[in-house]
Amino acid sequence: MSDDAPPWTWSQTRQRLRADRARVRQSCAPEADGIGVYLHPAFVCVLLHRLSHHFHRRGHRWLARLWWHLNTMASGADISAPADLGAGLLIPNPVGVAIAGRAGRNLTVMAGSGLGGELGRREDVGAGPGLPWLGDDVWIEARSGVMGPVRVGDRVRIRTGLPVASDVPDDTDVRWSPPTVAERPAAPDGEAPVSRRAAPKANSPAAGSAQGGPGCGPRTACVCRREDGWSPVWRAVHADVTRFLNKSPENQAVGDTLRSRTGALLTPQLLCLLFYRIAHRLHVAGWRRLAGAVVRANALVHRVHISADSCIGPGCLLPHPAGLVFVGHAGAQLTLYSMAVCCPSGPVPLAPADQGPHLGERVSVGVHAVLMGPLQVDDDTLIGPCLKVGQSLPAGVMVLARGWRARMHPRAHADAQPSREADR
Repeated sequence: MSDDAPPWTWSQTRQRLRADRARVRQSCAPEADGIGVYLHPAFVCVLLHRLSHHFHRRGHRWLARLWWHLNTMASGADISAPADLGAGLLIPNPVGVAIAGRAGRNLTVMAGSGLGGELGRREDVGAGPGLPWLGDDVWIEARSGVMGPVRVGDRVRIRTGLPVASDVPDDTDVRWSPPTVAERPAAPDGEAPVSRRAAPKANSPAAGSAQGGPGCGPRTACVCRREDGWSPVWRAVHADVTRFLNKSPENQAVGDTLRSRTGALLTPQLLCLLFYRIAHRLHVAGWRRLAGAVVRANALVHRVHISADSCIGPGCLLPHPAGLVFVGHAGAQLTLYSMAVCCPSGPVPLAPADQGPHLGERVSVGVHAVLMGPLQVDDDTLIGPCLKVGQSLPAGVMVLARGWRARMHPRAHADAQPSREADR
């Protein structure tokens, strides 16, 4: 939403909330009384976002950010304060939902889905640079999303597990394109068709000799060492904030000042990284229980699990942190999108980070992508959305699942308005 938009009034906010409440009561809580509807997670999530957006439109950015944080803590949804979402918003299961952009009336976002920008695409279609604009009565099914500066028309339904990165006309049903036999990969279903080069062993020359603190893996140069104190932590945080401020023209226009850095550090993207960096420093110093407590606090506040023994280089960017899991090692300029998972093959809370993925510098992991096991991902690699990777990747490649494309079908008039049973 542009900063030069007309002033927003409480009357407009209440009007949207009345429509939101009616949809929640009709779809999620038809038998609940008045108080029961207000306490339903679907309405709490939308209510907190409406307050955040109201204060953002009124120019009270600190209050807007406060309500944004409270929404993330209370509901698990990451809905940016500038997101302009029309009346009748419905999010039945808020945990893991990430939204940044603009949408019309009666938007429905199911579990683990969302909409937002994509790095490298800065066109403005009316929702802000790099963000999507959705029409009225759009339905996004579970683990789906709309990415980048695209326009989605009215009465569009996006089916389960499908990322959309192109314009969609009105009255369209977006589905997976069924792959032919010739197009199916030889690898197991869901894995990327890439080379099967084994990850370097811990004691091999390719693994590197840089060591961090106790418990840090040998393959990645850790930013923390016991003898360096807290200075590497603040340098890494400084790099994280600098990358956040440089990620978009809007942030660059604010300038690199103490106020802009303080405001940036209070966003969920950077606060969860600050929690992690403190936990990792405590882990390196040998304060394992205290480090574990900070990790649990990070999971409680931001819905993020980054283990204390994980090593992440400076300049990390987490556009929508809710639902992220990272247990492994990564170099500088790491980018993890919403609901990405990088972890060992074993139980995540118990497995050490050295058994997880080892990522090089400038690696990007797409939404809902999963990297499992002690694999090696070299520098400048981009891993696409909704992809499972269980083997090593060479440098400078972009990995997409075969058959990753959508087909658009005209929607029948009866299917244009989802039923109550579907809402549930």
